[in-house]
Amino acid sequence: MYYYSGLKKLYFLVDFIFDNQKRFLYLQPQSGNDCGFTGEMAERSNAAVLKTVDCNRSGGSNPSFSATQTLITDVVRVFCFSIINCNKTMKKFFKIIGIIILTLLLGVIAFYLYWTDFGTKRILFQGPRKPKVEVPITYTIGWWANQKALTIDTLEIKVIESELNLFNSKSLISYNVAGQLICERHWQPKIKEIHISERINLDTLLHCDRIIEITPVIEVGENRKAKGSKSNFSFKNEHTIISNHWGINRIKFVCGNKEQIIELLQRK
Repeated sequence: MYYYSGLKKLYFLVDFIFDNQKRFLYLQPQSGNDCGFTGEMAERSNAAVLKTVDCNRSGGSNPSFSATQTLITDVVRVFCFSIINCNKTMKKFFKIIGIIILTLLLGVIAFYLYWTDFGTKRILFQGPRKPKVEVPITYTIGWWANQKALTIDTLEIKVIESELNLFNSKSLISYNVAGQLICERHWQPKIKEIHISERINLDTLLHCDRIIEITPVIEVGENRKAKGSKSNFSFKNEHTIISNHWGINRIKFVCGNKEQIIELLQRK
């Protein structure tokens, strides 16, 4: 904008100077002064004393200053108008580019709001939060001499976070287990930790891709007053599951004699 205004001012300045040349420049000789500066070279061939007077006043081999002045004015005008017109074209070009960029930006914002359900979901979801546990987790087998004291009554699996996409293959689930612990003689049982084992299922009759076994590990402590008594227990842990293929992943959870199958959809 400033460049365009500057060129426009330059054109009007040049036009004003040449239209008011007598005020700013001494381009014409004053009357009665033969030595005044005329702004052009004198030619002896034009003198009436030496040669016939040229009535057409062609100016000889040197064009008059007024002719040069007109030529310069025209050149400057053409130059200024060319640049001004060029700037008009550039302004129009940048205006079109701006409209295109604004349209694309509005399209991206609309896509983001649609895909994230107005910001409630994340597009590039990198994975769920860290799972919470009430009972410690183990993946190794140790001294399991008291598992007969365990009875499983209920197993409940819930999906907490499962925003599966091209950038994320992890889901967060929770498992809630409840049951009874039976005391033998004077040894009081309690849950020490939870053992988790996962394996791929190749048996098509089971209708699942993977099997996850949840086993509460029992330990005992001496208690003379707890002979033959029963105690209820209940705990809730969270676990992170990684999909093993695109599409629907059917996962079976097993705890004692209880089973439950969940489905997770791995999107691209």
